Amino acid sequence: MGPDFYETRRRVPYETIITQTEKICSVIRNRGKEGDGDSDVIHREISEFRYGVKEVLEKKVKLK
Repeated sequence: MGPDFYETRRRVPYETIITQTEKICSVIRNRGKEGDGDSDVIHREISEFRYGVKEVLEKKVKLK
């Protein structure tokens, strides 16, 4: 039995996480364009961010 103030969620809000991830990717892309950033660097940063989120979600699924 855990602390009374801690509520465990049974369902991972995948849709919300994916939606927020894509919003952040859009911000990265837009800021890169505003700053005349290197498109390869921007693409790599977005890919690495998405991969990191994917890894976290996969670990959460394995822990169930």
